[in-house]
Amino acid sequence: MTAPTTRPTTEGTFSKTPLPNVLLYARERKMTGTFVVRNPPPSEGAAGDDGVGESVLVLEKGTIVAVRLPSFTQNLGWVLHDLGLLTDDAFIKVQQALDAPGAEEIPTILRMRAADPTTLEAALREQLRRKVVALFGNPQGTYAYYADVDLLDGEDRARTPHDVFPIVWRGLQVAPPTEAAMAVVFEKIGQRGLRLREGHEFDRFEFGIELGLAATQ
Repeated sequence: MTAPTTRPTTEGTFSKTPLPNVLLYARERKMTGTFVVRNPPPSEGAAGDDGVGESVLVLEKGTIVAVRLPSFTQNLGWVLHDLGLLTDDAFIKVQQALDAPGAEEIPTILRMRAADPTTLEAALREQLRRKVVALFGNPQGTYAYYADVDLLDGEDRARTPHDVFPIVWRGLQVAPPTEAAMAVVFEKIGQRGLRLREGHEFDRFEFGIELGLAATQ
């Protein structure tokens, strides 16, 4: 990551403004720039270290185009296997190849013919989403936003921009809001009835039909 040469445009804490709110605001405002997220280690007994330390999110017009974490345990082999796109035997061989010094994920997987361009693209999209979701659920974390700057200098860019809606939904499933946070929302709503307006974008969250909020409803 390129070290920032200016002060951040804005900064804050996730205890005051949770990450879902930050991402939704960035989408609404079509923000272009870089978020630097700093998450301390999770509390004792919490699972996993993904998302701990200093991570970088690059946005263009409110969509995520690049993400870099200090470490991430779910390499493309894991993701392909989770998606059912890699057999158990092929998965073991890919993992062994990726464990070799200097092995790079995409060239290694293509060289081994473990994925074609279509399945590789699906795995890359899923991996990026998982990386962002790993940043959720750490209220002790902080963020700093640098407008109109790509602190990754074009590296680690996704092949297509990612809408934050489905990522936010998955993040909320992994790290649900606290009861106190929900109480604030319900207090603001009060006893008012709510009705979906025409042109809503619920389908962009990829809720699924099981919630009764599919694109056709």
